[in-house]
Amino acid sequence: MSSSGPDSGAGVVSIAASAGVAVVVIAAGVDQAAGARGPGAEMSRAPHVGCSRQLKAAAAWDATEQIALRRYFKYDSVSKTSTCQIEDCQHVVSGDHGGNLERRLQRHHKEVYDNIQADKAYSKKRVVLDEAEGSPAAKHRQVDIQNMFKPISPKCVLLEITEDIIMNSCVELVTRNGRPFRLIDDSVFRKIIDPVLKALNAKLAITAETVKDRVQEEAKSKREEISQSLKNRMFSLKIDSASRLDRALLSINAQYAENGKLILQPLAMNEVYDRHTAEHLTSQVKNTLSRYDLIVTQVYSVTTDNGANMLKAARLLSETDDEPDASSSDEDDDSGYPEFGYCGSLLDDSEDGADFGWSRLMEPMEPMEPILS
Repeated sequence: MSSSGPDSGAGVVSIAASAGVAVVVIAAGVDQAAGARGPGAEMSRAPHVGCSRQLKAAAAWDATEQIALRRYFKYDSVSKTSTCQIEDCQHVVSGDHGGNLERRLQRHHKEVYDNIQADKAYSKKRVVLDEAEGSPAAKHRQVDIQNMFKPISPKCVLLEITEDIIMNSCVELVTRNGRPFRLIDDSVFRKIIDPVLKALNAKLAITAETVKDRVQEEAKSKREEISQSLKNRMFSLKIDSASRLDRALLSINAQYAENGKLILQPLAMNEVYDRHTAEHLTSQVKNTLSRYDLIVTQVYSVTTDNGANMLKAARLLSETDDEPDASSSDEDDDSGYPEFGYCGSLLDDSEDGADFGWSRLMEPMEPMEPILS
């Protein structure tokens, strides 16, 4: 949708649509700054009705005309005198007062003075009422606020848009742009999208509740996509936490190689309400992996900071992987998955670090039955 111009505000009047293309009819309101004041604003305190021609003429004598008058004189701020620059006059006038300069031109430079008076008369004519047309020169007078916005003829524009585009835009508004869901139900926002939905004969209601449902659907679809990408694949975990005031967040990311490129895929950004113990962090990681149908034995390494709780949580994950399963056979133990390797922290200076030749180890493996813990 578009407005009538850079100086106009717009509101939707009506919309018609055909074959998924909405035709938007917009009524634009022109923002007319009718209250512009000239240099004679000190006179604006006088009432407009019954104002004398002398006051209007004084208001018309604006800064532009004053500049035109002073261009014939050169002012010396040290001696505080003005020197006439017309031809070879060089007459010195005391001060810089406009009246003194004007009288000098009137008495000794009649032609220049007449030209300035002609400009002055033109300015005065713009201010006074035009008796022939009966309309005031609104640009130079203050008017009521009701008269500042005057509607003009509506305009029609073609708008290519669909219900899905509107819904996806609302989802992006509350996710990537971080706006609250209640924005979708705000009256001003409804004035924007309701006419478009009406023109499209939309079958889907776009409200805060339906946008929430779509966000859940998109999140589920994204989890399924990540789950398929990591199926039967070794990957590394990167875990970090952050806190601000009374809120704490735990970030869990999967890192793996695909087609020779290293990919970092966020799995979760969980808000932590309990104490940041190693046991609680381990539980958070396990729950996150289960949401993606992943198991601990697929984890090749864990990268954390050097916090004691993070290091212990990584060790607990390793111990969980090492626990024997009574129901599993010897053949299950030889499943082909490499043993879970704990890399510790990137801040450690241990010489027995992990082998960073991940491209081969982290490529997809042949499907096989995982070890159940």
